[in-house]
Amino acid sequence: MSERLHQLITEYDLEHVRADILGAVYECVSISSVAAETLPCGASKFGGVADLPAETAYPSFNGTPLSFIGQINLTEVSALHLKNNPLPMSGMLSFFYYDGDEEAVYGEPEQKDGWRVLYTDDTSGMSAQGAVSYPERRMLFKKAEKLEFRYFEQDADDERFEKLMDQLYEQLDHQLLGVPVSIQGEVFAEVAEHIDSKPVLLFQVDTDDDLDMMWGDMGMLYYVIGAHDLASKRFEKTWFSMQCY
Repeated sequence: MSERLHQLITEYDLEHVRADILGAVYECVSISSVAAETLPCGASKFGGVADLPAETAYPSFNGTPLSFIGQINLTEVSALHLKNNPLPMSGMLSFFYYDGDEEAVYGEPEQKDGWRVLYTDDTSGMSAQGAVSYPERRMLFKKAEKLEFRYFEQDADDERFEKLMDQLYEQLDHQLLGVPVSIQGEVFAEVAEHIDSKPVLLFQVDTDDDLDMMWGDMGMLYYVIGAHDLASKRFEKTWFSMQCY
């Protein structure tokens, strides 16, 4: 992104805040998807049926099974050799969300069972569980650099920076780690009171036509965990937010 970003800074007359902009660059994992006729058990994927150990109970909310959003095989993430990767080097993270008609789950404390993250250390004994809520597509991971949104002293700089961001990010924003792409308020600030320490973005799921996923009005799902809980693999402590336009 570096060369492209430098070009856009010049193009939008933002040279006087170049250092501030470059200081907002962060590393993350960008996630895309491709169609796949058959996937082996334990492969990273959106949708389809969750691969879980036989002894793991399928999560539910008020008696209704949660929708399976996707699963991430952490061995595939480790292979990217990120500069800072706080995730376990192996195992599986499985993500679930309640998207039923009775109630919209945005991440309120009383809705705590409306999302779930399950961690499976040993993936050798997994099998398909639950029903299909979204089409199955293979996840593809790419180490990426992205730009955190910034506000400047001059309104004109803010306007030009927004145009620069629009040029940088014309694609979907499925993401692992890094800084959330917030739509309403800052996601990390929103969940701060519910986590134990520095927030870590486990998974950001964008609205995606290929996956038949629509979160409110063109919104996103965010799964966030505190760094201490992550280090101790307490994924049941993951908090959640859904934001939309």
